[in-house]
Amino acid sequence: MDEELDALGYLQAVYRGKIIAEHQRMKAAIEALSFERPKLSVNANIHAGFAQRMERAMEAIGKRAVIDANPRNVEVSSEKD
Repeated sequence: MDEELDALGYLQAVYRGKIIAEHQRMKAAIEALSFERPKLSVNANIHAGFAQRMERAMEAIGKRAVIDANPRNVEVSSEKD
């Protein structure tokens, strides 16, 4: 067997039938695999100032992010039909 074989290579050689698995080496390869070949993942970095930048951008184009509870220039009628 190749001495340069890493955990993934060992496991692949076992399931491809190139070598016969030894219990102790198989267990060690399974445990070492996550350290030799970490899983790929996605990380999102959200900065604390994003909300403030978004609010400034909306103000610059004249839009509001919050619904105003007391809108201006709106007549409210309390009459019931």
